[in-house]
Amino acid sequence: MMEECVRYVPDNATPKAIPLTEMEHESGKDPELCALRDCIQPGNWGNCPAAYMCVRNELCVLGKLILRDTHIVVPQRFRSRVMDLAHEGHQGIIKSNRTKVWWSGQNC
Repeated sequence: MMEECVRYVPDNATPKAIPLTEMEHESGKDPELCALRDCIQPGNWGNCPAAYMCVRNELCVLGKLILRDTHIVVPQRFRSRVMDLAHEGHQGIIKSNRTKVWWSGQNC
């Protein structure tokens, strides 16, 4: 049951223009997210990237994806693409896309 709840996030929060399989693949290769996964899974925060320390209690790993609460942590390669997508369309779309994803440098 818990895994179904956690799986709901990436299934419904990934921007539609970026397939979930691509997001997971890139998350698996992203050096920052690899380092972060190495901190989350064993719970060893000593070498955690500093930008994530303020949200460490909100992070979890699902496959190669990292989730912050109900947000997908976006790999570096897709960040500008996600921002471009967020700026297309009207305010409702912008607000919706920004609430689905997160990466370091945004508000903690």
